[in-house]
Amino acid sequence: PDKRTPYQKQIALLAELQMKRAEKEAALKLPPDKKERYQELERLLAAARPQKPPPLPVAMAVTDIGREPPRTHRLSGGDWRKPREEIDPGFPEFLSTDTPDTRLDGIQQSTGRRAALARWLTRRDNPLTARVLVNRLWQHHFGLGIIATPNDFGVQGDPPTHPELLDWLAVEFMEHGWSVKHMHRLMVLSASYCQTSRIDPGAPEQAKALNADRENKLLWHARRRRLEGESSRDNMLRLAGELNPRMFGPSARPRLPDRISTYAWKPDANPNDQKRRSIYVFARRNMRYPLFDAFDLPDMHNSCARRTQTTTAPQALLMLNSDFTLERARQWAAGMLAHHDSLRDVIALAYRGAWGRPATEEEIGLGLGFVRQEIASSPAGTARLDAVADFCHALLNANEFLYVD
Repeated sequence: PDKRTPYQKQIALLAELQMKRAEKEAALKLPPDKKERYQELERLLAAARPQKPPPLPVAMAVTDIGREPPRTHRLSGGDWRKPREEIDPGFPEFLSTDTPDTRLDGIQQSTGRRAALARWLTRRDNPLTARVLVNRLWQHHFGLGIIATPNDFGVQGDPPTHPELLDWLAVEFMEHGWSVKHMHRLMVLSASYCQTSRIDPGAPEQAKALNADRENKLLWHARRRRLEGESSRDNMLRLAGELNPRMFGPSARPRLPDRISTYAWKPDANPNDQKRRSIYVFARRNMRYPLFDAFDLPDMHNSCARRTQTTTAPQALLMLNSDFTLERARQWAAGMLAHHDSLRDVIALAYRGAWGRPATEEEIGLGLGFVRQEIASSPAGTARLDAVADFCHALLNANEFLYVD
């Protein structure tokens, strides 16, 4: 097997999969005495399987095919069976007329093509790569890029609203070693990022700006942005004190609703692993995690330059009725009640945790009134917990929790 070419390895894998299917079909046609022996061996194998050590973590990786690249031909009509003239490696002609040096001295197991492409993309006199990357970062923080069409910087795309700013950010990015962390810090500490999305049309300056730029292309106030489903899930787990911050390792498989659990993934046996950050949640293209799906998770069959942002009834129904939201609200309430005897302190802490700001006296009064009314109408044993859990559930469904102002 070690001497097989990549093509032979692929053929061998496909043949092995076919043989496994043929083996099961052949077992059904065995004579009675052989079938009994076959079933006995299957039982012995089933008993021995639990003794096997767990499989080692597996990571997908890319390797080159060797020093000499395969010949590449232009295909007639795109048909691989009709090769025409041989094509040499090169960069897109509409971007550059440079001739690439695809050979790398000292590397015996690589054609050098990928390294040549990476060096061409990141060289100092190629501003396109840096502009595209900083525009994506700007879009992430401000809701819309300096160029509103992040996948199209050509003549059919939108022009930049602030071309000098885009160029300055691109140069800053390259001069700091292409550090994404530096650019994140630079953007979130800027005066533009610290603006509020709330506007007062009665104020003369804001009224003038509103008339001149209703679409806020010039970013004279912040854009109101709804949290993605991933951020909402992480935030609810954080409030409940259940978020598992462990990094790396295999994907997390959280518990799913009963209606889809039969044909989806098997949840992690350790409940703590199910509550890892959403970036580690297992992604399956044809079965999307319900909370993410409701809050505009992109179609994973295609590239997505910018997520859509919708407001739909299923979003509200999921936040109101899903077991995940209800359980997080109850766990959050139980944690606060375990450390605070005063209902006023609990209400104030809940506001700050969910909305990221201190509550006003009016809001605390409304919260206390709601909780006391719920306690009066609930069974005595769990009245306090039930009432605070309902209040926490209401905070999780508020716009101030789901939107960044």
